[in-house]
Amino acid sequence: MNKLENITIICPTFNRPYMLDRTLNYYHKDGFDCRLIVADSSEDRAKELNLKMLSKYDKDLHIDYFALDSEVDFGRKLYEATKKVQTKYAIIMPDDDFLIRQAVEDSINTLDEREDIVSVYGNRLSISALSAQTSENNWIKLFPYSYISIEDESYVNRVKKLPVPSWWQFPYSVTRTAALTKATEIISDMKYTQFTEFFFYAAILRYGKWVKLNNLFALCNSDSDFYQLRERSSFKHYWGDYGSILAQTSQDFWSSHILSLSKRVAMIEPSKFEEKDKLAKQIHSIYLSINNLYLENKGFSRNLLTSNFLSKNVYLLKLLLNKFLGILIFYDKDNGLNSWVNFFVNLLKEFIKGGFIKQLVFEPTFSNLKDILIVIKRTGSLNFYSKNLISGNSKYSKNFEIAFSLWKSNPCPKKYIAKK
Repeated sequence: MNKLENITIICPTFNRPYMLDRTLNYYHKDGFDCRLIVADSSEDRAKELNLKMLSKYDKDLHIDYFALDSEVDFGRKLYEATKKVQTKYAIIMPDDDFLIRQAVEDSINTLDEREDIVSVYGNRLSISALSAQTSENNWIKLFPYSYISIEDESYVNRVKKLPVPSWWQFPYSVTRTAALTKATEIISDMKYTQFTEFFFYAAILRYGKWVKLNNLFALCNSDSDFYQLRERSSFKHYWGDYGSILAQTSQDFWSSHILSLSKRVAMIEPSKFEEKDKLAKQIHSIYLSINNLYLENKGFSRNLLTSNFLSKNVYLLKLLLNKFLGILIFYDKDNGLNSWVNFFVNLLKEFIKGGFIKQLVFEPTFSNLKDILIVIKRTGSLNFYSKNLISGNSKYSKNFEIAFSLWKSNPCPKKYIAKK
């Protein structure tokens, strides 16, 4: 049975025809016989090039293309795309990243088996070119993102697990289409920002749990000093001229957006008005608490310090103590106690198996040590360590090979120059 007939890949694109060509070529080579929706908000000349790219694959891939105005906001773009989905599941996967077919099938199986789960994903690796290609692989950087599962029975407790910022955590997941459509609907008239994204995920969590599988899920193209392709103008209020969490929350619509989105998320399920009103206030308070905790951990409260030497240093000591206590109290967070216990257990396993020593002896540098520790911390093993994946010494090397070989053959697609 073809599991992929139950999923639609939504592929947003903006002024990147050569990147889109590479992505479609990958889906063609790996036999992704599912439906693809290409949502194109490029300028007119780039749209013409995109249509040329699509014509190369329309006999082999099931592609539905539609164009939007180049000024359309990203939330509206996602909503218009999800409205066209007719399959049970969908995934938003932009034009610069590669899905791993086996991981998508694993995710669909999990959703088929468990009705309490709304969305599934796995380990995502960022991949970037650090220089022009060499005979060695030292020009390639592979690095895992952080991940958690959110499996609380209580919806309110599920929302409390959402991180700020959330872009590195949940952007690409196989999700039930009904939930994805509703989540995109509530943000469709909002400016797309980090805080809009938070409520987008909070809306998805209204439908169930969000589970992370231990598999290789995607390769995500990342910018480097050598090669940069991120189109900041496609996220005007997210990247654009803003970038930081603080800068985004300083925009004049921040307060109205989070109030409206809190109410919209609370309204998703039928309930008494009093209950919905109470839930909206809870969601609003949770967002503010998570956002403020993030800013506190980043040292934002240092702006309140005076020049008095004693009070300044006592206050800094208090901040350090709060951060340490936060690790113990918020044990279910990414930097919590449980994750550190798991990290040391997994580190011990790799040490006993010899993988840790082998990789460190092979490249005895501080940078390599840091990479090894981060891979174990974020993924639980060295199966996702770049040298093991590339050399074939990882259990995921076979799944990794097709995506990696195609990326390696064209790591830096030609850049499209927009008309001025």
